[in-house]
Amino acid sequence: MVSTSPVEEYALTYSTGKKGQDVTLEVGQWNDGDKAKSQYDTLAEAMTGKELGSGNVKVSGKTTGAYSAKADPDDDTKAVAVWRNDTVFYATGAKNDIQRFYQQFPL
Repeated sequence: MVSTSPVEEYALTYSTGKKGQDVTLEVGQWNDGDKAKSQYDTLAEAMTGKELGSGNVKVSGKTTGAYSAKADPDDDTKAVAVWRNDTVFYATGAKNDIQRFYQQFPL
């Protein structure tokens, strides 16, 4: 994840144990919503593949951020998803797994 100095940053791998089904998730937490939005905008603008989904992140009915998921333009079996509020999540992996993965987070 390109960083604009988050307070915290983590990289995680979610796995079923089956080769090719891992989802890599990078998470950054900011103490300033504008910095989180700037990071999200940078990542979202770099995504150039076919759109798989996008919209607003809502908490208690209030819009607190946004999300976008796109296919990898170089490999149609892979995808990337990014979503944010004051935390930015950036997930990469197999397209089917990414589509299921990001939808499990409250958006």
